[in-house]
Parts: sequence; C-alpha cells; structure tokens
Amino acid sequence: MAELCLANVPNSYSIKRDSLNVLAGDIDTLIVGSSNAYYGIAPDRLQGVAFNLANVNEGPYYTDRLVTAKAPKLPKLKRVIVAVGYITLFSELTRGEIEDWRQYYYAQEWGIPPRSLLDRLDIRMWSRLALAMPPFPMDSLREGFQTLRTGIRPSTIPHLDARGWWCADTASRVGPMMVANALARHHGLMHESYVQDSIGHLDHLLSLLDQRGVDTVLITMPVWHTYADGMRQDTWDRSRAVFQRLAASHRARYLCLLRTPQLSADEFYDPDHLNMRGALHFTALLDAKLGAP
Repeated sequence: MAELCLANVPNSYSIKRDSLNVLAGDIDTLIVGSSNAYYGIAPDRLQGVAFNLANVNEGPYYTDRLVTAKAPKLPKLKRVIVAVGYITLFSELTRGEIEDWRQYYYAQEWGIPPRSLLDRLDIRMWSRLALAMPPFPMDSLREGFQTLRTGIRPSTIPHLDARGWWCADTASRVGPMMVANALARHHGLMHESYVQDSIGHLDHLLSLLDQRGVDTVLITMPVWHTYADGMRQDTWDRSRAVFQRLAASHRARYLCLLRTPQLSADEFYDPDHLNMRGALHFTALLDAKLGAP
C-alpha cells in the first residue's frame, strides 16, 4: 500500500517528464544541465517555446541520456541550451556522492539506469518507499492515499512552473561564509576520475545534436564574483578549454557568462545560483544574445 501511495506523489522528475510530454509538439528550445540552469533560466522569457529540463546535481551522463531519448520526440526542436560550469566535468551522481539518491529518480521516472552495476542492484531502483527514507514519508503517504481515494493526481509542486522552471523568490545569501562553504562543498565533489567519462558524454550529446541540425549552445551560468575569485584557476581554465574545443568540434557555440556584472547581489539565491529576480534578468540578457531559435 505504501508503494502504491507513493507512486502517486509527484516529484520534480515526474512533473518535468509529464509537462514535457504535453508540450512536446511545440517545444523549439530545450534547456538541460544542473541546478544553476534549473533555477537560473526562465523558459517563458526566451523567444519561441522553451522548456527547462535541467535538475539538481544532473551530470553529463544524465543530460546525454535525457536528450538522446527525448530529442527525437520533439519535432520542432531547433535549439538545445546545455549548462556547463566549474564542477561539470568532475562530478557525477553515483554511490557515495552527495545526493546520490537522485539517480534512482532518473531510473524510476525516466527509465535511465545508474552508471554503475552496483548502483543498479540497489532496492531504490524499484522501491519508492526505500527512496523516500529516511525520514519516514508520512506526508507523502497521506498525499498518495488522498490521490487513490479521489482519483485526482497532483500535477505540480510549489515553485515548479509548467515549463520546468524552479521560480522561488528567495532571499540572497552571498556572504563570505556562504561562499566559503559553497566552494568547500563543490571542491569535495570534484574528482579527476569522472573527467574522461564526462567529456565522452558531452561529446556524444553534441555529436547527436549536430547530426540532427540542432543549434547547440553551451552556457556557463553566472556566479557571484567572490565565488568566481575562489575557483581554482587552473581547473577552471582546463574545463573552459574543453567546452570551447567541444563546441568548435560540433558546430556549437560556447558562451561563458560566469561573470555577468549586470547582476546584483540580491539577484542571487546563493553564490552559484540565481533567484527568481536574477533568473528573469539573466534570461532577458541571454535572450538578447541568442535571438530567435
């Protein structure tokens, strides 16, 4: 009963999947990548019909698999915006990493298996109850039971709009301690062992889109200037060179918008994410650069 109830509780992955399917015949721009794009690009402020498929901690493996699966089902697709940044090449959702549980939402909602065989043997591959714990998901069980009783399934969660954008108007937190904590957390996520696979996934993604004649734009999203100052310069130079090379190899574009001086402190949610006001401002700047799809 618990599994049946939880299967009827929406999450960001299931909502994005269902919303994408509803709009599939109209979408001409697809936005993919991690949380900086999920929070920072407002799709309804871009020309045409854009959809934000990005999600938290989404690495190149899942971005590649998602676009590979969905691009052929979007008949009007003309442009894909791929967010890449400081930690993109060095981090992945896999066992032992922060928020490794997210890989099982990709498995359950999108049918994308985890990268490793060991992760594919985890009970969370099929059990929503195991995925929801800890803590015990009493509120979700109530919501799922209500859905079973009424036959009305919730179609949204707070702050997630119909185009896949997380649009919460949060207060700014870009003080020195927040920046130091963010950098320490991200440096802890970064491992050299992921780099070659990450480059391979991005290369495959860009090759696929190039073959389909889709305009592909790699974008590095804005961060607060003190976060950018604290980045390891040699690491960032290496990543940026990879992004530039991949773009040049596949007739794509690379826009490095890491330092966007038009954005103020109160337009950032935290040192490397925009809040709603910042996203609206940044998307307007981005739309001016991109033009119509």
